[in-house]
Amino acid sequence: MGEIPWPLDLTPDPVEVARVFHIPLAWLADPTHRQVRTWPAPDHPEVRAVIFYDRFDRELLWGVSAHITLNFLATLSRT
Repeated sequence: MGEIPWPLDLTPDPVEVARVFHIPLAWLADPTHRQVRTWPAPDHPEVRAVIFYDRFDRELLWGVSAHITLNFLATLSRT
């Protein structure tokens, strides 16, 4: 188990993060707000299933970030 001192001043790396936004965890946990789509297109040679959330306050969460979010939510539900 780890411990994070609070409050923790987080500073996003501008090379990796374009902007920071907030989406409530309860909204993210609701499966009606997400779907799996074929990406980038059915005829692309590297087709894969990608998670897309509905837009929340004009923000779109998808791809690896959505996958990490679902793993985080699953971890929370086990505790």
